[in-house]
Amino acid sequence: MKNKCSTTVLILTCNRSNYLSKALASVYAQTYKDYKIVISDCSDDLQERGKIKEIVNEYKTSFPNKELLFIQQLSRLPQALHLELVMKEVSTPYVGLLDDDDIWQSHHLERSIEYLDNHENIGITISNGISINEEGEIIGFTNSLDHEPPNWTNRKECFNLLMKTYYGSTSGYIFRIKAIQNHKFYNTPCVDVHLAITIICNNFDVKFFKEASYFYLVHKSSYYGHNPFKYKIHRHTLRLWLFKNQGLQIITKYPNFTLLFFKSIFELAILRYKKL
Repeated sequence: MKNKCSTTVLILTCNRSNYLSKALASVYAQTYKDYKIVISDCSDDLQERGKIKEIVNEYKTSFPNKELLFIQQLSRLPQALHLELVMKEVSTPYVGLLDDDDIWQSHHLERSIEYLDNHENIGITISNGISINEEGEIIGFTNSLDHEPPNWTNRKECFNLLMKTYYGSTSGYIFRIKAIQNHKFYNTPCVDVHLAITIICNNFDVKFFKEASYFYLVHKSSYYGHNPFKYKIHRHTLRLWLFKNQGLQIITKYPNFTLLFFKSIFELAILRYKKL
């Protein structure tokens, strides 16, 4: 990917050709145009691999002037490892993540990139999303509208929000590549939250947008909402991993993380007992 752009849009896809076309169409519909696209497919279904390749080739033909790199991995990959591999293709200052089943509104990139351009201290913007079902009906928001997110100047409150709640979803994340320096990819479904924690620990701020700028599709294989038990286990397991691998760095800045660590040990024991 040789052309100079400000932003790389990363779409990781896996066995979901039925959603990919709408996601990709929403990227091409962005009012902000200074981006390139990387799509990586790790489908283990041969029919799906063929359909996804066909969809990507159709868009390449329809938009020949927009740079698009398509990668088909050799096997199915966990999300974190998949992202780690694809990040090697990024040479732009900014990265935007889009799940293969979500849809960006047309102003999504422009709003975040403008904010990042004007605030060097901001390492990531996290946007709210509108939850929809497969019929396109609005069923809620990925983050509550009842409470104001913390100001980006209050790094401690931003850290607490990310550690204690379910705030954020991958498709709402746009970040500086330099803000994730030395990020240790860990096999967790909470890939998005882990990235944001690294960015805060690297002394960058987080800008939360309460106003939604993408659609989060809720369906049988979507992660949030369908299995809160599993999500809680993943969140607590991530805390334990962070304590072991980045504990000193985090506790030095956010001493309350020690309490969260012990709380997670306790909560995991209860959750696993209930599961039994």
